[in-house]
Amino acid sequence: MTRKYIMINSLDHCRSTIVDLFLGQQLGLVSLGEVRRTVFAKGEELKNIQKEMCSCGHQFSCCTFWSEIGNNFFGYISSEHHTAIGFIDSSKDISHYRSCRLNLSGFDTFDILVYRKFSTWYPSVMKSRDREDRKTWKSIFRDKDFISGSLRLYLRKFRMIAWFEFIVTYGRFIFSVKRPVIIASDKDLYKFIEQFRVEGDTHGVQSHIARGNRIRNSKNIELQSFDETDSVCRFLRLIGNFKL
Repeated sequence: MTRKYIMINSLDHCRSTIVDLFLGQQLGLVSLGEVRRTVFAKGEELKNIQKEMCSCGHQFSCCTFWSEIGNNFFGYISSEHHTAIGFIDSSKDISHYRSCRLNLSGFDTFDILVYRKFSTWYPSVMKSRDREDRKTWKSIFRDKDFISGSLRLYLRKFRMIAWFEFIVTYGRFIFSVKRPVIIASDKDLYKFIEQFRVEGDTHGVQSHIARGNRIRNSKNIELQSFDETDSVCRFLRLIGNFKL
């Protein structure tokens, strides 16, 4: 049986972590979270990741899964050494997505675009911005490796700039990702699960997410009902040319 690799794309604060965990538990796949920021971390991220807790229950620096990967992520997950039937990667990064496409020839790959309305996404973003102290100009230069990203987070205080980022980001995903499944509601998610369910026992499914605000309660994920469908989502479904 060919192993599967699900790539989740979205903006931040769009339920990507909980979708990752829920799909992993339902389909019997290993949830990896933001692989780009875990395996290929740089700057302050590289320093801080060692202190993070992995959703398997161990500190990242002591997690056997991440320790064995080293600098050979694609080689490790593709080897016979790892017997998992598949993985989920919610990196939300186009360049990483393209790299995966080039290095995962032995996998059945599935692309998911998790959508959230601007009206619910923006308040969540602003709360995070305040919590992480992204309100001052000094925060832009906190990490020299991510000045452009920090500037983007700072400028989100201007609603029109945030709206522009929102539209451009989802537009880029639609045109860069190969026929994505767009998930905007719990019904979409359950439909995906039913169509792509892996046969077999899902007991003992692994989860190795070192980033995200849901990992502390990752053992038993209960998905709350949600529906983020709006006119923008319907337009994305139309131009994305994919019906679940």
